[in-house]
Amino acid sequence: MTLSPLLGKSLRNWRERDLIERSMVSWVALIGPDVISLVLALLVKGLEDCVATVRETTISILPELLNIFSPHKEALQQFHYELQRLATSPNYRRRMTFVACQQILALSVDKGGQLFVSRDESSLRSVADLANDSTEGVRIGVARFAGLVLRTLLRDSHPIPTILRNLVRHLSEDSSHEVQAYVAGLSVGLAVEDNILSLASLRLPRKSVIQTATFSRPPLPLSVDPNDEEESTPDLSVQR
Repeated sequence: MTLSPLLGKSLRNWRERDLIERSMVSWVALIGPDVISLVLALLVKGLEDCVATVRETTISILPELLNIFSPHKEALQQFHYELQRLATSPNYRRRMTFVACQQILALSVDKGGQLFVSRDESSLRSVADLANDSTEGVRIGVARFAGLVLRTLLRDSHPIPTILRNLVRHLSEDSSHEVQAYVAGLSVGLAVEDNILSLASLRLPRKSVIQTATFSRPPLPLSVDPNDEEESTPDLSVQR
């Protein structure tokens, strides 16, 4: 069984491409680590696909792929290199994809149940570099990332990294009201150094954070009655 022919194919049907991306984890489990280099190549194809659904499917399996690549130093380095390449792409959709990749990785947990972002702040730094992106959609993605990560860290009683504090404050002053909406109210709580009273009211229940989508609309303002329904159009749920 070989995956090599798939690399040379240009499948016109996006559903076929989506199935290929969705099956990669199973292939590695079935065939073994010998196919890791091919999986990496297919991963890049999926993240750069012209159809959003295919990109979202590829993003959704990143935490599992990261666990697969972790024991293999060269594969892990190549994995991070390919993700970082998206961040500097002149194509704004690829920069948006990069932010979505970092979001799902930051909010994933390792085999020991530890939140990835709590032990590695590199994802925070790489996303913060796009906080001044000229494309509003990219900055919206950054704000969504910052808001979700902050709320998740608060929920699990983790310390808030300085870089995340600064990022939230910066985004709260963005020229776009939609960017501001994703971090609405968070910068006020961060103004209090001890993060006890003011931030306690910002904590989200575990179910709320898990159900918040990577490409969802902004969370409800903190002043809104929590019994009211939140309107959203989720495409990709955050995985833990």
